[in-house]
This record gives sequence, structure tokens and C-alpha cells, in this order.
Amino acid sequence: MADTATAAVGLPDTGALTGDLAAFFRASFAALRDRGMVRLLGEVVTGAQREPAVAAVLGDFTARRRAALLELFRRAGERGELRAGADPALLVELGYGFLWYRLLVGHAPLDDAAADTLADHLAAAALA
Repeated sequence: MADTATAAVGLPDTGALTGDLAAFFRASFAALRDRGMVRLLGEVVTGAQREPAVAAVLGDFTARRRAALLELFRRAGERGELRAGADPALLVELGYGFLWYRLLVGHAPLDDAAADTLADHLAAAALA
């Protein structure tokens, strides 16, 4: 799953955090338009509640996806974009919290508009 997500999303480099985040979440959300992927993720999340081996798979997948998003914040820091006190690890959790909540609850779409809005809010919290 992580290899599929890495291939589908990659690590965009637009030269600015807001653009990187928008591209990252647009690609992530596009990958989640595949009903097979959504079904697989739902089954893994459900199975992880009961089976330690499945929980380990989910843990590896989410760790790799968090690391990818964290890399975007690391690069923004190298460019001097992050404000003092910004917490990239927390921002990663907020970003993925948004994704997983919408994916699992299904109350609102994971579309390009949602990706852009999420990117804007995460960047606003991070930028100097």
C-alpha cells in the first residue's frame, strides 16, 4: 500500500510550501477515488483493531506516509519558510486527520477544492 501511495503521490517540489502541500493532497485525494483502494484501506483499519499483524501493516503504511509529508515541511524549513515555533509533526497529524476523517466518515468529499483548502490552512499555521 505504501509503495502504491508513494508512486501515486510522490514528493512534489513547487518551490513553496503551499504549492507542495496542495499538490501532495490533490494527488493523495485523487488516489482515494479508486474504490478498490478505499475498500482496502477500510478493511486494513478495521482489521488493525483486531489483529496485531494487520495493525503492524497499518502502522508501517501510516509511518511512511507521515514521513513523506514531513519531508515537505523539512524542505520548507530549509527554504526559511517556517515560522518560529511551527510544529511540523503536529501539522502532519492535522493533515492526515483531515484525510482519514473524511475517508472513513464520508461526510465531505476528498476533492481538489478540499486539498487546496487543507493546504492553505496548514501553510497558514506553518509559514513565517
